[in-house]
Amino acid sequence: MLSVFSTWVLLAPSKSVALVLDIIDLTYRFRFELLAIVMVNIVCCFAFERYAERPLARLVGNVRKWWSGKRGGKHRRRVTSGKAYKTIEGNL
Repeated sequence: MLSVFSTWVLLAPSKSVALVLDIIDLTYRFRFELLAIVMVNIVCCFAFERYAERPLARLVGNVRKWWSGKRGGKHRRRVTSGKAYKTIEGNL
């Protein structure tokens, strides 16, 4: 529903809605270019969420593990009754 309203406001808003929303008058060519840009953006976002999100998250996790191991693994964890606690190092 919001998509329909946004498209209507972009392409052909009524005068009263344009006054309330303070919409400036744009050429129809620019409006359709803007609509095409929005559609490409939507397709790219769906493609990223479908195909790239999980591999990118794995890559970030692997880099964090590698970086932690390279630094000497200062963040050790103690597991007690199924709960993990970070050990606090240094003076409090």
